[in-house]
Amino acid sequence: AIFDPSNAPKTGEFHPLILIWLVGSAVAFALWLPKLRASCGSSEHAEDLEETPFRRLKSRIGLERSVRLRFSDDVSEPALAGFRRPVVMVPAGLLRQLAPAELDSLILHELAHAKRWDNWAAACAHAVSCVFWFYPLLWWIERRLRRERELACNEMVIRSGAAPDEYLTGILKVCRFHLSEGVAGVSGVC
Repeated sequence: AIFDPSNAPKTGEFHPLILIWLVGSAVAFALWLPKLRASCGSSEHAEDLEETPFRRLKSRIGLERSVRLRFSDDVSEPALAGFRRPVVMVPAGLLRQLAPAELDSLILHELAHAKRWDNWAAACAHAVSCVFWFYPLLWWIERRLRRERELACNEMVIRSGAAPDEYLTGILKVCRFHLSEGVAGVSGVC
């Protein structure tokens, strides 16, 4: 068995599948980047809430990290935005439709996301999905993780003393508010 250098694999060649993978990953990241920037964006058109009730809600759920609360017309549903200095963003128009206990329970839900560091977990899961975009099981796992994060936060809200009926009523009002903006072709709500 004499070594024949013409049969040896060539290391200098670039395989076309690697190029397809790199382009697919770049496209996946490029599509995600505007959403990521929006979630980290500033809240220029936002106003702060009175700090004392918000501190009470943070202690009620056991959150010790620094999180701010803002009401803004730039968001269509309550969300936790940002990574280093997270902000709970609540649509300003929603305030007129929610009872105080309903608003508290919805803010508790977003604070539960902050306590669990869900914004970081979601970003990491999506980054892995962007790198391995060709593997459909990862996309399914990411959706499943999102659903489990929501359920875990719902449980934290109920365990923190929120009345389940008020919490559910608040969620339904958020859905109604979100869909009242005249969005065409919406088949479901998160």
